[in-house]
Amino acid sequence: MPSAPSDLEALELFVSNNDDLLALEEHLGRFNIFDALRIEHAEIRHSNFLAWLLNPSESHGQGTLFLKAVLMDLLRQSPADRRPISAVELDSVELRDIEIRREWKSIDLLVISHDPKFIVAIENKIYAGEHSSQLSRYEQAVRTEFNDFRSMFVLLAARGQGPSEESWTGYSYQSLHGVLSRVKRTAAGSLGADVATFLDHYLNMIGTRFMDDQTIESLCKRIYTNHRRAIDLIIEHAGSATSGLLEVAEAQLRAPESRWVVRARSNWLFLVPKEWVGRRVDAEGNTHEHCTPSLFAEVQMRPDSVHLRVVVGPHGDQAARRRIIERLIANKEEFGFRCNRRNLTDVWTRVYAERLLSWSPDDLPSGERVAKVIADGLAKLLTPVLTAERAISP
Repeated sequence: MPSAPSDLEALELFVSNNDDLLALEEHLGRFNIFDALRIEHAEIRHSNFLAWLLNPSESHGQGTLFLKAVLMDLLRQSPADRRPISAVELDSVELRDIEIRREWKSIDLLVISHDPKFIVAIENKIYAGEHSSQLSRYEQAVRTEFNDFRSMFVLLAARGQGPSEESWTGYSYQSLHGVLSRVKRTAAGSLGADVATFLDHYLNMIGTRFMDDQTIESLCKRIYTNHRRAIDLIIEHAGSATSGLLEVAEAQLRAPESRWVVRARSNWLFLVPKEWVGRRVDAEGNTHEHCTPSLFAEVQMRPDSVHLRVVVGPHGDQAARRRIIERLIANKEEFGFRCNRRNLTDVWTRVYAERLLSWSPDDLPSGERVAKVIADGLAKLLTPVLTAERAISP
């Protein structure tokens, strides 16, 4: 029986005898204008392209073709009470008076139809989540300014994450990809060559970045199966691009003068106030059995952002747990917590969420900057968390 290759031999096989890796590089490495311009992860530039595509007056020369197709799909995926116009009415009108606004009141996209009168507000989130009652503020701004328009509110997200507000509709890039692909096929004869190429690049970029590409998935599985040892070594020694960004923050939070007890796992920090040690948690921050449900802060490092949340953990009595959460979110002014009641899960429920910092994958912040925003966020949360714990303690 042949002996297992050494670590060095495993790495050499990975780079020198790996046809699947070459195929994957070829699949991902095809020229794409959106990659070349470094906009595949930039929400602002994605929104600019969508604004161009949805505007009937723009240079693509297709009038309302793209706009109607996307609106039809939004109507199809939305509950009847959230639709500002019926599919039958949309199909029969010409939409002559359309206005597309970018960043009005900080809303990514606003589609305004003056005849018939309706508005579709689209908030575009590629990776980052919502923060600071964002959707609620946007909705209020639209309803106040356009109070005689029927309105619809859409959260466009990479994976179609559900919005926190019940009046908003979640829409995924996968759905957008499907709609634009159908338009490209059915209107192939009328699309100019440059527009068709531009659209093809956009669809390819969405497919490889935000969707489950079967070719990529199959190649990755084969590569990992055949070169597991080499890949594990690479991950162990190199880590991810953001793997070191939490180290400064963790070191500061473990200092004697810190007011938090910290547990770390991969790209996460879990924190409870030191005041709870011996009463609610042990020295490691683990909740005592008689003090469930657990209440803690968490910091998550993502590839392009860092997030701070407050989480309520599991409880043997679900009715009691729900009462506790309802108490925490009943009055936002009391603790600063809020949670859409649709998201009251039985195990882990977030009652506070804030994106502390975001960045481009090509422009990572320093560990010191990340530590500063985390420290500031936790300082702001300490009093509300302590007050909340007293409110829910028996």
